Amino acid sequence: MSQNRKERMWSIALKLARSGDYGGWRQIEKELERQGFSAARRWLDMGEQDRLERLCAQTRETRTNA
Repeated sequence: MSQNRKERMWSIALKLARSGDYGGWRQIEKELERQGFSAARRWLDMGEQDRLERLCAQTRETRTNA
């Protein structure tokens, strides 16, 4: 996968995490695969997975406290 495609996938992953519509990185991974990023599973390493989990949790917490 090219660097440009990885950057695009990461940008989409962050947007999905911040949307509040996804419970964690596994759901985001499935959505990325649905959108044509078949390498999402191989590309999302532990660091990215943790970051997406935190963003999803923060968004849920913000919505709950709003």
